[in-house]
Amino acid sequence: MKPTWHVLFLALLLAACGGGNGGASPGHALVSIAVAPTAAHIGIETTQAYTATATYRDGSTADISADPALTWTSSDPSATVSASGVATAVASGSANIQATVGAVHSNSATLVVRSKVYVANMSANTVSVCAITASGQLGHCNTSAPMFDQPYGVAVHPAGTWVYVVNSGGNTISRCALQSDGELDACVTGAASFSVPGRIAMDPAGLTAYVTNVGNGNGSVMACPIASDASLGPCAPTGSGFSSPTGIALHPGGTIAYVTNFNTHTVTHCKVAAGGLTECVANAGFSLPTGVSLNPAGTRAYVVNGGNGTVSSCSVQADGSLAPCTAVATGLSAPYDMALSPTGTKAYVAEGGSNAVSFCPVNGDGSLGACTATAGIASPRGIALR
Repeated sequence: MKPTWHVLFLALLLAACGGGNGGASPGHALVSIAVAPTAAHIGIETTQAYTATATYRDGSTADISADPALTWTSSDPSATVSASGVATAVASGSANIQATVGAVHSNSATLVVRSKVYVANMSANTVSVCAITASGQLGHCNTSAPMFDQPYGVAVHPAGTWVYVVNSGGNTISRCALQSDGELDACVTGAASFSVPGRIAMDPAGLTAYVTNVGNGNGSVMACPIASDASLGPCAPTGSGFSSPTGIALHPGGTIAYVTNFNTHTVTHCKVAAGGLTECVANAGFSLPTGVSLNPAGTRAYVVNGGNGTVSSCSVQADGSLAPCTAVATGLSAPYDMALSPTGTKAYVAEGGSNAVSFCPVNGDGSLGACTATAGIASPRGIALR
């Protein structure tokens, strides 16, 4: 049967409209997809937004990042990516982010999740740099050469570019550059300006560092301006009423500092003003406290009690005081310090008695879930996460 004239006309019309190209005209056929940024580094529990730009045969371009026909993929479980092109870091590692429409694939954009847990190993004179797995537990750890001197504390600069290591044996502080993969590089040790230093904490702007000192009688806290090269400037005592201060943490808003007093079983809170500490008041009810950390909202403080192997969770009041406090982790083996993940959903505790670091999920009410220990860490004393 010969085709009728109207069937031939319909076939010609479909061809003219690009009926063989998904409804697109030949000039507007998809040629390539470009994903940006092509390389990025982020921390665990943070996000990176990607854009997908389409180029068509006629030279025109369009943002198709949220186009329902486009599929986003991640090559590695260290990061997931949503239908709108937003990647979320869930573990240490590296992933290739790619966008696809039909048979057209974009370039592969490299996303490095460089978050690591940093552990100061006192007896070994080293710092361990440990990956974080998707379950929250510690993965592979790289341990530095024994270049430190009885390291007791470790902290990451707010900009994420430097790590500070407190050398209690040498009365110094070392600073190490952070590589793109989170490893340490080019460590430099400053002058011996302290007296049995314990821990270091920085204000959110990264302008002032506060260092606890167990020596000099009852001990002290030193305020040190941070220079542009990350070195610590001339340090001066600040605050009062301390007794063998070890742990220190600043409120996320930078307005309050918390210091653990080992000898008096207390935690002192001080106002932060003009690079110093004022109006210091002690909070009782702890047991040889050695470390303190705050959740990202600044509503809850966690105090590590070396005396009874527990972690106390305390509500932060409007005036900075801590009450009420309840034990949320027990049975720990000589715990010294604790660090929280950026969202406050993961806690890591340095246990000196068992040479381990325990991962504890943080529940919605601030309590800690069942803790899982990673052994093989040599006399951990300080811990930090970036």
